[in-house]
Amino acid sequence: MKKIKIFFQAFLTDLLIWVYFFGCLSYLGNEWFSFPVSSFFVVIFGFFFAIIFNLWGISIGRKVFNPTIFIKKKWYKTFWAWSLTSILIATFVVGWNVVEVDLYKFFTRIQNTSGILEGIFNPNFDILMLCLTA
Repeated sequence: MKKIKIFFQAFLTDLLIWVYFFGCLSYLGNEWFSFPVSSFFVVIFGFFFAIIFNLWGISIGRKVFNPTIFIKKKWYKTFWAWSLTSILIATFVVGWNVVEVDLYKFFTRIQNTSGILEGIFNPNFDILMLCLTA
């Protein structure tokens, strides 16, 4: 019974991760190349990859919920590390695209960021305490 529970936990984790990853790729494909992909196919691809990688024993969910014997490999030589790296890169690129960062404006108008940076590095704790007590 415990093995079944671990398998489903690992599978659901992988399913969420891969649906998210393919959702990011679908979004970027639609934004950059006007190539829309149905949400149905995003879920199907996520399901397929979750099943395959879980059965092979190289998935992120298996690494979290059912770690196998310790293998002395460098982290960057493992599949789960490359999967997480790919997902983080996809998240960063989608975030960059959604926010519509303009590097030219970012670097030519850097003097306008002084107020933001001053607020980050010199916070006004009086306002914070006022908000917390309200």
